[in-house]
Amino acid sequence: MEITVEQAIVAKKAIESIKELKLPAKVSYRLERLLNKLNPIIESFDKARNSLVTEKYGVASEEDPNKYSVIPDKMQDFLKEIGEILTSREDVGHFEPINIDSFGAAEIPLTFFTDMAAFITE
Repeated sequence: MEITVEQAIVAKKAIESIKELKLPAKVSYRLERLLNKLNPIIESFDKARNSLVTEKYGVASEEDPNKYSVIPDKMQDFLKEIGEILTSREDVGHFEPINIDSFGAAEIPLTFFTDMAAFITE
């Protein structure tokens, strides 16, 4: 299954937003397996983003040299390059979408299903 880096980031946040809910065991297991597939993609994105900020588009803070921010004049170029990374496609291997009925009577926010559209089927 191929997804964009952005889909991976959004899906991880969605999964983490419901981690404390009581879900059927199989759903919890499948979400955890998916999270394990998404984490390397997100870690690579974070590394690339940090590299762009620290080495190409950013400047260290005078108060704390470990904190960087993007130079305002370079923001457009930075956002363009980040956008290219976010829309790049990554293979998460085989993942059978989770049927929405598998969530049973759990009270899941609608935003979860919207954010997880690539991984959930009706």
